Amino acid sequence: MIGAPIREGVRRLFRMALHLRRLGRADARAELESVLEARTEQLISLGMSGDAARAEAIDRLAAVSSKRFTTSNDPPSGGRTE
Repeated sequence: MIGAPIREGVRRLFRMALHLRRLGRADARAELESVLEARTEQLISLGMSGDAARAEAIDRLAAVSSKRFTTSNDPPSGGRTE
């Protein structure tokens, strides 16, 4: 069956999988942006300028992400350590 055409139903599944992956990325981006906005607002309420607060929020999120990925082989702690 080398060179046999791909059935339409199978093609549809591949297209759907690609679409769902894009939706997942968009959802993740929206969630991260929401976290950054909330943290930025909190830091502004504590007296930081808007630009400094946004930069700090990004730095903290990056630090948490970096820490999580570098310790990904560790078992889940079940709670926050910070």
